[in-house]
Amino acid sequence: SLQIALSTLCICLGSIGLGVQTCPTLSALAVYWIVVDFAFSSCWAACVKTIRDYLSEERWSREIGRLAMAARTGNAISFAFFAWLLQWASSSSAAAGGRLLADATTSSSSARVVQQVDASWRWVFRASSAVQLIPLLMLTYFGKRGGKSSNKTLNADEQSTSASKSTLKDSLAILFQQSRTIEFWLHLISRSIIMVLVSFLLFIPSYMAQCYEMSSASSARVGSMFALGCLLSVSTLAETTYPSIVATTTAENSNNNTGSSKSVSSSSSLSRRKAYFMFAFLGLATVCLALQASFLRNLLHLTPVLGTLLMFLFGFSLGEKMVIA
Repeated sequence: SLQIALSTLCICLGSIGLGVQTCPTLSALAVYWIVVDFAFSSCWAACVKTIRDYLSEERWSREIGRLAMAARTGNAISFAFFAWLLQWASSSSAAAGGRLLADATTSSSSARVVQQVDASWRWVFRASSAVQLIPLLMLTYFGKRGGKSSNKTLNADEQSTSASKSTLKDSLAILFQQSRTIEFWLHLISRSIIMVLVSFLLFIPSYMAQCYEMSSASSARVGSMFALGCLLSVSTLAETTYPSIVATTTAENSNNNTGSSKSVSSSSSLSRRKAYFMFAFLGLATVCLALQASFLRNLLHLTPVLGTLLMFLFGFSLGEKMVIA
């Protein structure tokens, strides 16, 4: 499934980057982007399912945390790299357009210059399409090696593990059972609301360019700062706020051996700590959004540097909730 998703991403992003032949209108771009977003979301789900199927339960939280850290690191690096790429493509296109404009004598030549300058953003999609080939080739290569070695060394334990893997029918049955509980809908609603806030990452370059009058390259770097805030939150506070399954299970077993009252007290203390951290992060996010709203209403003045700092803090406040919501 990961190979299918990565292949879809490579084809769609490459089609957007090739030019007007494959992506001539805004409607075509919207269709491609819907498919890209669907494939991207399926990659995350496939990675989580792989962790649950092939690793023991006590490693789930640790590995999913590492997966979240890798995703945030990729966001930060990609925004910084694409900011440089966009700046390079824009300057190259502007220089070429200036030379053509100097030699142009007809309106058709001028129109060709405008089209060339506007097409500089397609370099981002060309590079994105090429990057998808790296994990695709790695999955293909190591997947074949893993398949051959597993066929040679499959023992009774591995057979029982593979037999216990969840199927689509089992997943649907669990989903139907959980959908009949109020906790399922509370988690679904909270996750949906948080993802609306997190999806703001995609609009940070446009927001900074329009509201702070920053260049396209500089506004893309602000997106990298947002991702760095998420990465810092996940890497430094996640284990403190939300301990791993092993630590929690060990503590619960110890408390059960010493007495039920201590077990209830420890569980209550852990729940309160989670709630305090959640309210603190939500409060920080609310303050950042309130300051941005005040700036848009001309109630206070914010420089681009302060706006970038608010974006970093906003990403820091949302980092952990992207994993645990």
